[in-house]
Amino acid sequence: MRVDGENVIDKVEAECMKLHKETQYVNDQGMNRIEIKWTTFFRGAERYPTMPVYVQDFKVGVINSVATFHLVSSSVHENTTHSNTSFSVTRECSPLINNSADNPSVAIPVDCLFSEDTGYPFQNGDVLLVTTSITNGGYLDTVGYPNVNQTDRTYYEGLIFNTSASFTFDFEEPYHCFLNTSCDPSSLLERGPPYTKESTIDISWSGWLDDISQVHHYEIHVLPTQSNNGLLTCSEDRSVAEKWDGFAPASNCSVNVSDPGECT
Repeated sequence: MRVDGENVIDKVEAECMKLHKETQYVNDQGMNRIEIKWTTFFRGAERYPTMPVYVQDFKVGVINSVATFHLVSSSVHENTTHSNTSFSVTRECSPLINNSADNPSVAIPVDCLFSEDTGYPFQNGDVLLVTTSITNGGYLDTVGYPNVNQTDRTYYEGLIFNTSASFTFDFEEPYHCFLNTSCDPSSLLERGPPYTKESTIDISWSGWLDDISQVHHYEIHVLPTQSNNGLLTCSEDRSVAEKWDGFAPASNCSVNVSDPGECT
């Protein structure tokens, strides 16, 4: 997030997931704080079986939870001082600091927060990986035999549950291939003859690129024309026909216009 004092100016959110990593692309160069919120919770069996008489006590729950952000700076900017920089910061969940295998949290949700200023000017292509880790564990107390006054404690081998998300910083706008190759500039946008009486206009395009986040979608706006010093120009005041969205690599669409004097 980007903060000024205690005021949040802008933020980009991602949900940490178990099976796959959600990636969010960030284009705000002023991001200066990382904030991770997560909840730990251990759900055991609704009903445990009756224990043998030699089992005196047992307890299973959350014994530890941490959050980590790991930054890897892209080698795209080889001439910057931040090139290939990599560092990690890990913080424990404060309410669980005193937990252990002898003192697990059982069936109580615990809210955790990790908030820290980065102190790092993010560069184009940087990747920030966020992970949360929750470890469970506990113990089983049994009465020894033949000395019934002796209690032996056995610890469970805890399982670890990890979730993660990532943020990729992309500060460069999409561009057309004719800027750095010999591709045809006319593929920027083709829309047929400049004047037509047809109400349906077929539009096509190709060659648009984005090196990091890739092209997500295209939008086509149909706007009314207006007179400007004897010339007809497109007005930016309002769209009067369809707005078309489509995921790349879709490269054509048709728009319908209803009134004379409209342009795309």
